[in-house]
Amino acid sequence: MNSVAEALASSLSGVEPLASEQVSLHDAAGRVLAAPVAARRSQPPFDVSSMDGYAVRSADVAAPGARMRVLGEAPAGHAFAGALEAGACVRIFTGSRMPEGADTVLLQEDAERVGDDVTFREVATAGRFIRRRGLDFEEDEELLSPGQRLGPRHVALAAAAGWPFLPVHRQPRVALLANGDELARPGEPAGPEQVLASSTYGLRGYVAAWGGEPVDLGIAADDVTSLQTLARGARGADVRVTLRVDDGMLMSESLSFQLGRGQRQADAQGTVQGADGAPSVRPFVFRGLPPGEHAFELEVSGSDWEPLRIPVTIAGDADEVDLGVIDVTELFTFASLRLVDADGALVTGGRVTVRGGDPRSGRVHGLRRGYVGDDGTTVLVLPVGVERVEIEHPEAGRAEVPPEAVGPLARNGEPRERTTVRLRR
Repeated sequence: MNSVAEALASSLSGVEPLASEQVSLHDAAGRVLAAPVAARRSQPPFDVSSMDGYAVRSADVAAPGARMRVLGEAPAGHAFAGALEAGACVRIFTGSRMPEGADTVLLQEDAERVGDDVTFREVATAGRFIRRRGLDFEEDEELLSPGQRLGPRHVALAAAAGWPFLPVHRQPRVALLANGDELARPGEPAGPEQVLASSTYGLRGYVAAWGGEPVDLGIAADDVTSLQTLARGARGADVRVTLRVDDGMLMSESLSFQLGRGQRQADAQGTVQGADGAPSVRPFVFRGLPPGEHAFELEVSGSDWEPLRIPVTIAGDADEVDLGVIDVTELFTFASLRLVDADGALVTGGRVTVRGGDPRSGRVHGLRRGYVGDDGTTVLVLPVGVERVEIEHPEAGRAEVPPEAVGPLARNGEPRERTTVRLRR
């Protein structure tokens, strides 16, 4: 039996961060930061008073009982116009900019004002009750690092640093599929041999608490049709969790088709890699198969296009069966785009919807994921033969992708050179 550490290492092997997207500060709590956040201005941006009172020159209040004339006020958000004169002071409030010439603040509790004259009961000390420019942080200082899970204080810090939107990793979609004839949902009539399902509800809470997006696929009966039907809802999920499997053969043969689709979908969109220079996706591994030969049909899909199926036959004579890499050169075409708006400005963050005609079905489909990076780039993964590809960004507009931008991977296994596409409303 594997230890917890070994099980975690096995489960997390090959896991990579998801694509980044821009979210507003209102939606940033609980998300994971994808890029550094540096201050866009100093905080405070200038010397400010930390108390309500009077801004003075310390040399003018060297002894108790000093009497001074009030020149004016400096409410927060409104600086005092002019410089402080000798023998005078300025009424000031917490957060107000220090007037020119003032080097300290005397508390209002230590002053007695009559009209425009004020008498101070305390001696002034230079530098008291002043928050200096950059005391909290300086402009360009890195405040938050990639990988930070954002809590309320991190969001507040980003706001103070001048960031209305933050680059975060997309939330992983976690599909949960319970299985068993003996399971019934709470609140539904339960048969004499059934128990109430509970694990899915607990897992939903854990997934949400750790920043994921849970997707409850329901409870599948102990038959292939039920398993395959409900498992189709896992398309587009990043993680798939099956609960309670008694018949490993039934589950592996029923879900291999679905899991193969999901694995290829995730890899084809974000982590196409080279094996000896050939474009490929990562190996797909089955574990715990019973002995004997098993035939599967893996479905490769980068979107909602008609399925691209690959027949596979493996022998389950080992604890772990590795299918190896699957070459996708002849299955997909690719387009690497840099998006600009109608004014030529770079489009950063967000998602694009991708549509095109599939000659095999004559229908128009939409790509489930089309994320735009911070550098304005997005990589489209399309089935061979797709015609008239159109992209649309919710803020920048839409455009047709030039046919010459769509093609096979380059010889090094990377998408071709980026093509600039101008979006218009």
